[in-house]
Amino acid sequence: PARRNARWYYYSAQANSGAGNTATALEHAKHAVEIDPDNVAYQIFTDSFKAVDNGMQEEDSHMAELLLIRADIA
Repeated sequence: PARRNARWYYYSAQANSGAGNTATALEHAKHAVEIDPDNVAYQIFTDSFKAVDNGMQEEDSHMAELLLIRADIA
């Protein structure tokens, strides 16, 4: 098979992200950064997954707090 470069992994990550394949998208985004660590676009795209994950964790935490409050009221 042909050797894939960082750009291929970056585009694959974008395509997989758009298709909802988050795990593959993140894996390919990280690989693009490994191959070309100086490419800021690759870094930003990879970091965007972390931001989404952090946002989901914060949202889950907030939801858990609301459920506890609601349980106390009931």
